[in-house]
Amino acid sequence: MTARYCSLAQQPAPAFAPGLAAERIGALVRGHRMWVNGTVLHYYFFDGDTEGSVIPVPGTGEIRRVPWAGTKEQQDVVRECFDEWQRLGIGLTFTEVGDRSEAELRIGFQPGDGSWSIVGRDALRVGLHERTMNFGWDLTAPGERATALHEIGHALGMTHEHQSPYAGIHWDDEAVYEELAGPPNFWSRDRTYVNILRKLERDEVNGAVWDPQSIMGYPFPPGLIL
Repeated sequence: MTARYCSLAQQPAPAFAPGLAAERIGALVRGHRMWVNGTVLHYYFFDGDTEGSVIPVPGTGEIRRVPWAGTKEQQDVVRECFDEWQRLGIGLTFTEVGDRSEAELRIGFQPGDGSWSIVGRDALRVGLHERTMNFGWDLTAPGERATALHEIGHALGMTHEHQSPYAGIHWDDEAVYEELAGPPNFWSRDRTYVNILRKLERDEVNGAVWDPQSIMGYPFPPGLIL
């Protein structure tokens, strides 16, 4: 059985004024999601039963509210991962706040909604009452701390490493679609393409070297890569 994977939504390409040189457009694309060095990023945990998603109950025609609040134990995993990123000396500082209006990063723990994050400064376009990051499974389970490190990496502006054009990965496309369509991910073909098979453009990635050990890559079972 494959691992549970981070699921990012496809974002529209940024629009730029006409007449810009290709080199200028490339620089803007590469940098438009990255935070300025020295930025203090504030993060907020949704709390209470009043904050959540309204979802249908399959087969009943009814709806129910699923809260975004997480346990202290899960929140502590995320806090520790923010601290770990900060200790790397990446030029950013993280501060937890209790007022969502002060937070660029707003974190929920809705089960069944997958684990995902808005990438970098795109979070500034999300409404104050919405999540910019979600964790859809138990972060305290063995090995799942990596999920929190991965999603924070997205919040910093990082993309999926396995989609780097420098990776040289040749997929067995149909095997990938079949694997991700089953448990525990149950992804559509579009979601699988966006998060795994699509090669990023060179001006979308964070560097010119593939790092196979990056926390921003997925672990893949045998049989998916040719």
